[in-house]
Amino acid sequence: MAPAAHLARIRIAGFKSFADPVALDVLPGLTGLVGPDGCGRSNVVDALRCVMGEGNARTLRGAEMENVIFAGTAARPGLEEAEVALTLEGSGFPALFPGRTAVHVSPRHGEVEGSGAVEGCV
Repeated sequence: MAPAAHLARIRIAGFKSFADPVALDVLPGLTGLVGPDGCGRSNVVDALRCVMGEGNARTLRGAEMENVIFAGTAARPGLEEAEVALTLEGSGFPALFPGRTAVHVSPRHGEVEGSGAVEGCV
């Protein structure tokens, strides 16, 4: 059996509470997200759902899809767009990615780096 591909990094920018870009490395053995209330744990999960194609605003805890874009605060203006990108690594990719050991998926750009198009939620 071929080794499976795995999620190596998630990059979030302008999505919900993530006004500034943040990259989270998903290290081997990671089984959960831990942090205080209001730190954005559930927004990370929503970002994963979004980049994997979820298009229902209610599933992403919003009234409309525009609600997933950082809306701003009293001290900071809102943003015009959001981006969630996944980096997958390993040798178990489907036929769409033959011979690749890493793939970067970003719905804002609608592309898999160096390959064909992938659609996202925003």
